[in-house]
Amino acid sequence: MRISISMVRYALLGAALTAAPLWMQAQDNSRDNRKEGGRKLDRRVPRDQRDATHESAPPAAAPRVRQAQPPANQPGYPFGNQPPRPTAAPPHANGPRQFEAVRPGGQVVVTTTPAHGYVQRSIVVQNNTIIKRTYMYNGVPQARFYRPYAYRGVTLAVYTPVRYYRPAFYSYVYNPWPRPIAYGWGWNTRPWFAYYGGYFTPYPMYSSPAMWLTDYLIAATLEAAYEERMAARNDAFYGDAGSPQGAPMSPEVKQAIAGEVRRQIEQERAEQQAGYGAGPGGVFADSGSHVFVAYNALTVNSNAGDCSLREGDVLQTNGVPPEGSAAAPALVLSSRAMDCPRGSTVWVGIGDLQEMQNQMRASIDRGMYEMQSRQGQGGLPALPPGSAGTIDSPLAAQAQPDPYAGGELPGAYQQADPPQPQAASVYQPGPPTLTLGLTIEEVRAIQGEPDKIVDLGDKKMYLYKDLKITFTGGRVTDIQ
Repeated sequence: MRISISMVRYALLGAALTAAPLWMQAQDNSRDNRKEGGRKLDRRVPRDQRDATHESAPPAAAPRVRQAQPPANQPGYPFGNQPPRPTAAPPHANGPRQFEAVRPGGQVVVTTTPAHGYVQRSIVVQNNTIIKRTYMYNGVPQARFYRPYAYRGVTLAVYTPVRYYRPAFYSYVYNPWPRPIAYGWGWNTRPWFAYYGGYFTPYPMYSSPAMWLTDYLIAATLEAAYEERMAARNDAFYGDAGSPQGAPMSPEVKQAIAGEVRRQIEQERAEQQAGYGAGPGGVFADSGSHVFVAYNALTVNSNAGDCSLREGDVLQTNGVPPEGSAAAPALVLSSRAMDCPRGSTVWVGIGDLQEMQNQMRASIDRGMYEMQSRQGQGGLPALPPGSAGTIDSPLAAQAQPDPYAGGELPGAYQQADPPQPQAASVYQPGPPTLTLGLTIEEVRAIQGEPDKIVDLGDKKMYLYKDLKITFTGGRVTDIQ
């Protein structure tokens, strides 16, 4: 059975947390022939000598290079019986290569460039197993923490804040402001803002903290991805097709993201009230609808064929994945040129969706911190009395980044052999497809103006020469 890289990563994580010696033995016996999600993992010879400045770190292991393999037919998946491939995109998918080294004891090094990636290990805090990652961005370390959460046989790493905010502050950021505000971000001169062209435009006015945090989240995602792309251009086999952006992200999509921001704020407030011992649930714990902003490149299966997701693409899930599936269907709400078409349905691995939500929650946390630190400046209102400040969780004592992490990424990156050169191949979307869930504007862009419109209030019917499209609540619910 072919499985996704995310499934393997989290399965390895769960095993390492409970039975490291058995996991190490199984790893030694199977490493030579291991495959993940259809991508062969070449065995590498570990470094004979380590830099003297990193002797405190555990011994290095061979990095694994993710490369594309043709999809194999397998029952149980839609769209031509091809399994979803929710893994880091191969070089031809217009994204940085990703290397992963798994060490004895379950420590993991993941890197896309010598200065970007993370080192992951397990720690125990108040009798709870915690996953600690030290992220590196252009030489700057940052520690983040995650709770293991078992879901359908897969161990997910669920983002857990180091510090929470006061209850009054959560109420403040959850609710609208008394009057809209204008805020100048100063992004117009930033290279990343020019790179993404007209795809993302900040709000001119903000009626609520959630809207302000939405722009902060999108900007943080695009800026981090831009820095990673620029660093990865030193890789001779990394292909960046430039920055064609396609249709701008619509106000309706940004409103959907703002709704997700409010849900994440409410979830964090509930976690803070429940206490450290309760721990968070995974991405599907509430069985509800969620919106995701992609932060890296993924190759996925869709009703438009295999296609790519990249940073800034926006997805929406509706409920839990089908029983027995390692991936969940998601509607593409917004996408950049050459990515999975807007309105298409894609299948994304459970682990990849969890990582998207993790990145969003971490960005929202940083945004709330910035909102506190900038209160009363640049147009932001002053905070209500009693709402400023944070409350440390027991993880705060472990918040120092691992000192050796910065030295591990270059070694893992340099150890890996480059992929074999291959002809450039960029996903070219086919003709636009009418699907359920499209908005009225999206249908007009595909079909043009209808011959007749039947307006029944919340329900509308667009009549074309040989087609009838029914909208309910502004979205397609039936096509005849």
